[in-house]
Amino acid sequence: NNAFQSPLEFDAPFNGFLVSEQDLACRLTTSAPELTAIHDRIADEALERLVKTDTAYRARAAIARLLPDGSPLRSAIAAALGLSDRTFQRRLADEGLSFSDLVDGTRRELAQRHLADPRLTLTDIGYLLGYSDQSTFFRASNRWFGESPGEYRTRVMNGHRQDKSLARGA
Repeated sequence: NNAFQSPLEFDAPFNGFLVSEQDLACRLTTSAPELTAIHDRIADEALERLVKTDTAYRARAAIARLLPDGSPLRSAIAAALGLSDRTFQRRLADEGLSFSDLVDGTRRELAQRHLADPRLTLTDIGYLLGYSDQSTFFRASNRWFGESPGEYRTRVMNGHRQDKSLARGA
């Protein structure tokens, strides 16, 4: 709103903003043509990373949805992505990933997020991660974080409290 000096209109028939040809034709005062090649290379690398991780990214989301029902099968995740099992396996291999590493990494990321949420019990988190028993969740936590889920949660929660108190004191 302040940057463009125009009012926002919600539920408008058009989402976007218009730029005049005159404004587009203006030379940027901060332009540095000698950096063009570097910027192009950085943009190309970023786009390549996005394309390479597309299958893994979509698979992580599908895995997260299916985990509460237990460890998902590779074929179920492939089907959720609209791929054959073989194509899914090949694309993961192209991205340098195995399905078991993808499931484990997804569980680890979710565990970090869930353990930072004091509203969830450790039993709830184990269930959300697809573990049929707490001992398996505890072993995974020790492998991921070097400590039990409760110890990890305590450390993270104390760290958040310290961060907040430091911010207040600043």
